[in-house]
Amino acid sequence: MKLHNALILLTGLIVLNSCGLKDRKQEAGQLASQFYQNIAQHNYEDALALCADDFFTISSKEEWVQVLRSINDKYGNYKNHHLIKWNMRNVPNSNINDASIGMAHRVIYEKGETIETITVAGAKQLSIRSYDVIPNKRQPRKSH
Repeated sequence: MKLHNALILLTGLIVLNSCGLKDRKQEAGQLASQFYQNIAQHNYEDALALCADDFFTISSKEEWVQVLRSINDKYGNYKNHHLIKWNMRNVPNSNINDASIGMAHRVIYEKGETIETITVAGAKQLSIRSYDVIPNKRQPRKSH
């Protein structure tokens, strides 16, 4: 009987945790969409407002605005993005809200594509903690 009760409790915890995981993944996706919507409109300050304060520890907000402008200069205007991979890191014995979520996106611009990774975290409200951009070397070839 004790084993049966333990299994029921464990199953309930797994179901609750997976619901929280689905919600956090959805929140993370919405945050990424807001970020890219601001990029599409060249509202770089608004895009960076979605970042955590510690995001600007190494590079200032002004330097990040320049980075986003240079991406636009090199690749052209933003067209769309597609989630290609995501993962979640959780600190052992902690709440699902303490987890960080990493999302890799294939981002399509007018003149090329990139693979961009956004990591979000936050106990009460998610914010962007890191943002990395690399050229997508596996772009489809243009036919002549």
